[in-house]
Amino acid sequence: MTITDQVLAKLAVPLTRSELYYVGGFGAYAYSRFAGDPSTSGTTRAYDQILGGASLIAKARNMPLAASLSYTVLSQRGSNIPGRPIANLARQAVILTISGTFAWGPGTPPLFGSVL
Repeated sequence: MTITDQVLAKLAVPLTRSELYYVGGFGAYAYSRFAGDPSTSGTTRAYDQILGGASLIAKARNMPLAASLSYTVLSQRGSNIPGRPIANLARQAVILTISGTFAWGPGTPPLFGSVL
């Protein structure tokens, strides 16, 4: 069992005046310590992590669709405490996300805005 303190900062900025394209980024830090150990009073570091990433986001002008390409990197520094080791870890990921927002009912605009 651990107690984790973390902080996260995010930023997204439109690239164009039409706000169809955005660039974003984030950074995070987490510090975790073992809980419930009376000999250390919860002060022994279990691990800490540094996480960062960047995204490029695009929205379709006439359709309710959006896409995002994201890159994240994580670095974890573990601990070698006897009986409770936590490994070091490094991870990178590229994620492509495609999403849509669809609505229906009276007064709903046409699904794709206009004829394709």
